Amino acid sequence: MPNPNPPRASTQPAPTARLALLLAPLAAGTLAAAALLFSLGQPAFAAPAGVFRNYPGGSGCTTTLQACLNGASAGDTIVVQPGTYTESLTLSTAVSLTGVSSATAILRAPAAQRL
Repeated sequence: MPNPNPPRASTQPAPTARLALLLAPLAAGTLAAAALLFSLGQPAFAAPAGVFRNYPGGSGCTTTLQACLNGASAGDTIVVQPGTYTESLTLSTAVSLTGVSSATAILRAPAAQRL
């Protein structure tokens, strides 16, 4: 009499095949990350901190605050010393403009103009 339940071929992959299926995405991700890092070349570093300039009195900051702004480079910080300054300003470079104190360093716009 024939066996009513003949052995069937397993539909489960062998243990080594299962391991390969699990590691394939990891290997692909690692290769993609390596390719991205290689394509970027040298690692990026933050730009060096800018220069602190005192107005009035610093290098290039003796005449007007606008002249000090014009002579500044991106990342510089201009520290406005105590006083009241009436001037129209145009910021064309990414600088920090800060006062020694909000009570003692005051910027005012000329009449009918904006600061």
